Amino acid sequence: MNDVNEQDVQIEEPKKSGKILQDAREAKKLSIAEVSAQIRLVRTNIQALETGQWDQLHGRAYARGYFTSYVKFLELPEEDMLAMFNREYEMSATEKPLVNNIARIEEKKGFPWLKSIFIIILFSISWFAYQQWQQSEANLEDETSNDLVDNSQQVIESEINEPLLNNSFNDSVVEPIISADELSDSDIEVITEEEITAEPTEQIEDAVTSVISEEASVEDITVLAEVVATNSVETHVELQFTEECWVNVKDADGQSLLNKLMKANTRAELKGLAPLSVSLGRASAVSMKVNDTAFDFTPYTSGNVARFIIEGAS
Repeated sequence: MNDVNEQDVQIEEPKKSGKILQDAREAKKLSIAEVSAQIRLVRTNIQALETGQWDQLHGRAYARGYFTSYVKFLELPEEDMLAMFNREYEMSATEKPLVNNIARIEEKKGFPWLKSIFIIILFSISWFAYQQWQQSEANLEDETSNDLVDNSQQVIESEINEPLLNNSFNDSVVEPIISADELSDSDIEVITEEEITAEPTEQIEDAVTSVISEEASVEDITVLAEVVATNSVETHVELQFTEECWVNVKDADGQSLLNKLMKANTRAELKGLAPLSVSLGRASAVSMKVNDTAFDFTPYTSGNVARFIIEGAS
């Protein structure tokens, strides 16, 4: 009986097609670059053929064509080599899905911390930028509103501080006036009528006295219009605004009934003892009713600023 030593028994694994291609090339003492130039295949494709990386050869049809060209160039048995190629390609095709599934499972194991942190940082930056933009818009709107209020108030205050009547009658005065030519005798009679029981204001007395006493220079004189004196009657005034407008209304006691910037599309209703002193910073944006009757203050408007006195009728 012959004893067989296990150490002497060696099982040789069959060579793969890629190894056969490499050995045949080296036997011909050819480099990969030389083979690439002669069979017109890029080096990466030749390396993939010799290492059996079929998935890098753009599909089975391309891989088989590259393999056949390489086999013919090396003068190897074509049928045997193609049979080896078919077996190896099918085996690699069945192993590849398993490897992909394992890779996907490994990817799912870890939580994407980096991606989450990046999203949080991006959201925080966007929110901060939005808040800054809102703040800048609010500041700009406040500055614009304050400028409008200051300008309107300065115009009104400058008009209020000017003398009600003077001999020069500067063109900048926006007192509600009519020319002396338009002042009829009946108007003067109404002002000086003995039925008037309430004492007129000093401004009204000066206006009437000036008109009566200075007939020689009547063309240079203007007086207050639409004045009707009463006994401190409560007067109802309604104002409607289509645009922003600064308003100043004072009653007979000099108490302010309204002194603010009115917004567009708003209205105000006031009640106070006559005479009422009214100043409008943007007259074109205001419509007015006095005791439920429309009041036209266009004759008392200059430069879109109106200033006049309302005497309530008894």
